[in-house]
Formats: sequence, C-alpha cells, structure tokens
Amino acid sequence: MKNMTYLVLSAVALVFAAGTAYAGGSGNGFYVGAAAVGSGVVVDSGGNTDKLDGDSNFSGGIYAGYKHRIFKGMFVAGEAFYHDTSQDETFSDGDRLELDSQYGVKTHIGYEWDSWSVYGILGAAALDYEITQNGEQTSDDHFRALLGGGASYQYNEKISTNLEVTTCGDEISIAGDKNKTMGLVTLRLGVSYHF
Repeated sequence: MKNMTYLVLSAVALVFAAGTAYAGGSGNGFYVGAAAVGSGVVVDSGGNTDKLDGDSNFSGGIYAGYKHRIFKGMFVAGEAFYHDTSQDETFSDGDRLELDSQYGVKTHIGYEWDSWSVYGILGAAALDYEITQNGEQTSDDHFRALLGGGASYQYNEKISTNLEVTTCGDEISIAGDKNKTMGLVTLRLGVSYHF
C-alpha cells in the first residue's frame, strides 16, 4: 500500500510539473496508451552472466501522461505506466527467479521535428523480485531508478506510436557473491491517443 501511495503521488507531481513548469509553451496535453512489451531479466556476476536468467517475456502494458512543448522543438512529458513483466521460473537445479509486474513514473525530455521525436527517459519503477540460488534466497520490492530512451511518430493530432527501451536494476548478495547485479530490460511498442 505504501508503494502504491508513493506511485500515485509521484505521478500526480510529474504530470503537474510537466503541465505547469513551462506555461509559455503550447502543450500537447494529456494522452493514454496501450503497448506490447518485451522484457528480460539478467543476473550478472562481474564479467559473467549467470545461468539464472529469465526467459524473454512478451506481454502488454498501459500508460497515461501529459506532454508539454517548451520551445523550438523541445518538450517534456510526465508519465505513469504499468507493464506486465511478471515471470516465475524454476531451474533444474532448484534455483528460482520470480519477478512481479513493473509499474512506475517517468519523465521524457526530448526534441521533436515534423512528426518525429526522440527523447531520454528518467524515472522510478517498482522492482519486486525473489531469487533463490544454491539454497540461498534474496528479495526486494522497492522503487529503483529507471533509465532509457525512446522515439515516437505522430500520425495526426490524436494518434501517435512510440518505441522505448528502459532498464531498471539492483545490486544483490547471494550464494557467497556480493558483486551480483540483477536487471530488468524492457522494450515497449505503444500506441497513444492524445486528448
């Protein structure tokens, strides 16, 4: 419940900031969308990628946000999203990887020309996982930094499409190794409706 309250308050703050920070611009307004989402989990020990990696997952997602033009093609947007990235995999030796769906808030800062735009992504996303390796277990359910980039194409004033790649990760200590990292990488192809 605490995480959901944090998410809602953060989404409201991002949308408000995107909509009011640059009152002189001509804003695009609110948008909502649905997406096809590809995701994969990697557990890494320094130079070696562990066999404890989840399968690539193809699922769906939804999002809502507010885009606001700043000046000369520059824009900022605040967005709340949900991706069904959940997976539960048990390996032949008893090792296990469980990941819940990802949700969070993010800011897009970018540049648009004609019908195209490119943007960087910075945000926070829930990373809720449980990993069992060599009889030891570690888990977490906190918000972590979300980084990425994207591009979009505006078909008309109401419909656009976007392609984004984001990553979110955590440092873990399990099975005698304190230098492991786990990361969730997502690729999202979305279609948006602009109000």
